[in-house]
Amino acid sequence: MTFPLTRAEIANPGIPVLLKSLGCVARHADRFHGDIKALPLEIKDKLVRLMTSHGKVNDFNISELLHPLLTTLDLQNCEVSDSALQQIHCHQLRRILLRRCRSVTTEGVKALASSCPGLQVVDLSGCSFVTDEGIQALATGCRHLEVISLRGCSELSSAALLALSQNCRLLHSIYISETRVTDDGVVGLATGLCSNTIKELQMARCQFLTDRSVMAVLRNCGNIRIFIFHGCPLITDHAREALQNLTGPDKIQQVAPSRVSDQHLCTLGPDAGLEPDVQAVCQGLFIEHVPQQDEIPPLGL
Repeated sequence: MTFPLTRAEIANPGIPVLLKSLGCVARHADRFHGDIKALPLEIKDKLVRLMTSHGKVNDFNISELLHPLLTTLDLQNCEVSDSALQQIHCHQLRRILLRRCRSVTTEGVKALASSCPGLQVVDLSGCSFVTDEGIQALATGCRHLEVISLRGCSELSSAALLALSQNCRLLHSIYISETRVTDDGVVGLATGLCSNTIKELQMARCQFLTDRSVMAVLRNCGNIRIFIFHGCPLITDHAREALQNLTGPDKIQQVAPSRVSDQHLCTLGPDAGLEPDVQAVCQGLFIEHVPQQDEIPPLGL
């Protein structure tokens, strides 16, 4: 196959063909190892987006793509490990997505927390080797966190949530489904620094959570809008009774169980097909207890 750009061409940012051929460069970045680093930042940013979408960023080429002004890094389609995270030193980085990057461990998250203190959105869904120690480092090193997804991080316990509750007052969207968190962690969130900022909490399929968690959220998180807790075997009808007790003017308005609010549909997309047992809307709040259903995709991500 004949590649459209020579090394001399890609090293010269003034050549118009460079912009036209970025897609090809992204797909065959290994042919230009050592040359990409010299590209102008605006071109490099476009290349980063293309390469991440094609899953072409890895431990060996990520250093060529990084620069101090980088604000977003979506690596969820890429094969990266702790080595890649240890190369990220971007103080302006605000958003990093590492969903299903299963080679990422606690050590990588600790490195990220120490070198990227401005992080606001972090997605670690499915990173099953990340432990409480990693989230504790993230909580203390990145105090401006607003959105964090820990879904499927099976090694996490309530210690991670307590660290977030004690350090991250701006948190508004938290996803902890399929973790080993207990009531102590959720109560900590509901009564911690972020209790008034939490707008969305998803804690589906958490085997250790009980009605105590639901009650703590309902009592303390006055700005919550989306609250998901289906598939938690220890949560009982007492939680539903609590919702009934909160019905009334300016509180929770009960809606038909087979209907989903417009906001919920926008979140789920047209093919969601959920039939929640309990739905309630309170200034836009959607609360459900739905067995055997996938959770709503994270709004903040």
